[in-house]
Amino acid sequence: MGMKFLRRDWNRHSKLGKKRKSKQVWRSPKGRDNKMREKRKGYPKVVSIGYEKEKTVKGKIDGKEPITITKVSELNLVDGKNNKIAVIGRVGKKRKMEIAKKAQEKGIELANLNTKKFLKQAEFENKKKKETKDKRESKKKAREEKSKKKAENKTEDKEQGEGKETKSTEKTKSDGSGKVSEPKEEKKEQNKESEKEADNKKQGKNKDIKSTEKTKSGQENKE
Repeated sequence: MGMKFLRRDWNRHSKLGKKRKSKQVWRSPKGRDNKMREKRKGYPKVVSIGYEKEKTVKGKIDGKEPITITKVSELNLVDGKNNKIAVIGRVGKKRKMEIAKKAQEKGIELANLNTKKFLKQAEFENKKKKETKDKRESKKKAREEKSKKKAENKTEDKEQGEGKETKSTEKTKSDGSGKVSEPKEEKKEQNKESEKEADNKKQGKNKDIKSTEKTKSGQENKE
């Protein structure tokens, strides 16, 4: 067995590892006056070059040789007989899910991934994403329907406005008495008639003036 390195004062406090094996870990000493850092006599050994693991344990996980997996097909290399353990390499989430599902089906253990927990979380996230997407689409549809209704209402209002304008123009065309104005030809005839009447009146006035002048001249002659 190789040498076991533990942090300073691990055997004094329970939070650092006293009677608690899970807390017994290595942390490099960094204090200014730390005796372990100064590598003094009578103090625990510090991790440094020269302390090597046993060759039977070196580079292995639980005594098994690790194989990095980046494809689903590479899971076939791992079996219970050949004393190898699978380790997922740097892969995207989609590929990671595929590898985890296949490993769960085959019953292959992954050293750096809890397959059950990971798949459960991924499923929950996908469900949430789908719900948000559906909500967004429904909102978009509602907005489109609203805009369509607005456009329809605008067209209706325009048509009503045009109808009102035509009515107002007809009213303005009509006379003050409320009768609708006659056609242009009839108007022309009426104008001609009125001009004739005016001429006749003028002629009558001229005749009256001449007759009065004649009567005046006759009276003067008699005198």
